[in-house]
Amino acid sequence: MPMRDKRPVDELSIEELERILAIRKREERARLSQTARIKRYSEQGRVLPVDANLEFEAEAEIIEGDYVDQDAAQIVDIADQTDQAPAISAPALPAAQPANGADLPVEIEDKPVAPTYFEGDPRFEDEQPRAKPQKQREREGTSRVRQRVETKRHQPLPHTTGKLGASSSANAASAPVVLTPRQKLWNRVLLGVEIAAVLGLVGLGFILYQSVIAVQEQSAREQAIAQATAFAAIVPPTATPIINVPVVVLPGGHVYEGNGQGSFNFDEIPAQFRTQYANYLSQLPVARPTAQPEGPIRIRIPAINVDSNVVYGDDPEALDQGVGHHIGSANPGQQGNMVLSAHNDIAGEIFRYLDQLQSGDEVIVSTVSRDYVYVIQESQKVSPNDVWVLEAQGTSQRLTLISCWPYRVNNKRIVVFATLRG
Repeated sequence: MPMRDKRPVDELSIEELERILAIRKREERARLSQTARIKRYSEQGRVLPVDANLEFEAEAEIIEGDYVDQDAAQIVDIADQTDQAPAISAPALPAAQPANGADLPVEIEDKPVAPTYFEGDPRFEDEQPRAKPQKQREREGTSRVRQRVETKRHQPLPHTTGKLGASSSANAASAPVVLTPRQKLWNRVLLGVEIAAVLGLVGLGFILYQSVIAVQEQSAREQAIAQATAFAAIVPPTATPIINVPVVVLPGGHVYEGNGQGSFNFDEIPAQFRTQYANYLSQLPVARPTAQPEGPIRIRIPAINVDSNVVYGDDPEALDQGVGHHIGSANPGQQGNMVLSAHNDIAGEIFRYLDQLQSGDEVIVSTVSRDYVYVIQESQKVSPNDVWVLEAQGTSQRLTLISCWPYRVNNKRIVVFATLRG
């Protein structure tokens, strides 16, 4: 016999209190459920035990043979009152009448109802299975659906007896499938179509392979022909004579565009030298050499009020900065021909009145160390290609001044010659 727990309520845990309350509720429900069943059987005229001492309370609701409590406090009250409830006697049943109309006494025996006659044991709230979470129910439902689908998938086809789709008996799962002649013919036709499709794909692949090979061969032939043609068209390079491009035409040539602006006149350049001259002009900022230490740096012509600086070179860029000293010509005071040129209608119009110089006028050319005086001898009008004026004359110390002429027409050159005063 288990020992009774004598601990006070304060020492019990919440789980133990809940369990005790559940046991008490279960016991009270069992008693009240039995009371409800006895009342229902009494109303139906069944035999009740003689010593039944029960009292039915108005607070208990009888719904289809089940007792539903309204409040936990009522359970304790009803349980206390059932111990003092008076006994209830069963109502008298009418005497049974025989079939022939004779009155026969019938004795009614009071017997207790067998325990197996009552309903099954009641189920309580704390004994009900807990509801599963929604996600678990969804997973179980999905697994059941998948299991049914797999089961149907692995089931054999139904046995056909005459028409397509007619099902056989229960042993169709183990019986072999019987096809009609029409179905056999149709299967053969489908098999033939599949074989033809496979053969067609194989043939198409072979044709494509042959086409690719042919295209590659044709491309290789065309490339070989193109290379052979290119090699045959190559002309062995010949030695190109080196020319002094700046001496092809006299310096200072340009086309006047108005407002003191002008552009280089390529029409004065011979056709066979225009490309070389254009390359020469495009490389001027890089190819121009530095000025010589004893080169001219200043020129003065008192007769026409000229006083200007001298830069090294007579290309268009150099003439935009002042009077240009022709590269390769002599320096002041040296033997040879010193060539100086400038514009007459643009870039300051330095040599604007060069045609007004007379024989005997002086030209003063300065270097870093000293001044040199040249005396005018004569002047000439020549064509732009008369480059002979750039040549030296024997052992003389000569000065040549060049500018475009006439004013703003510039289809010729005016050249002034002078010699060094001894």
